Amino acid sequence: MKKTIMAMSVIGGLSALALQASAESADMMQLAEQKQCMTCHALDHDMPKAPSFTSIAKKYPDSALEVLAGKVRNGGEGHWGAAPMPSAGARVDVTDEESRQLVAWILNMRQDGKQ
Repeated sequence: MKKTIMAMSVIGGLSALALQASAESADMMQLAEQKQCMTCHALDHDMPKAPSFTSIAKKYPDSALEVLAGKVRNGGEGHWGAAPMPSAGARVDVTDEESRQLVAWILNMRQDGKQ
């Protein structure tokens, strides 16, 4: 009986974590849409103008968070093929905090454990 209760508690806790992660992911997707990221990017397939978020996650380690957040805020070129990331004045502004949140969310899409 104790094992059953303990197993149910573990399952319940994992379910709560999964729901929380799902809600956070939905919030970040909404932020990406508000900041017009999805105009050029997609979650899981490269677009003509920009790489997918999963491709970005595979290419960059977690230690690139600040560099990538800077690209999100300021734009730039040369970090992924010939297509430039639009400069801040050419699209919706993204705050420092928002850029870090977006990049952390993207890097968490990596499935190979690259740190």
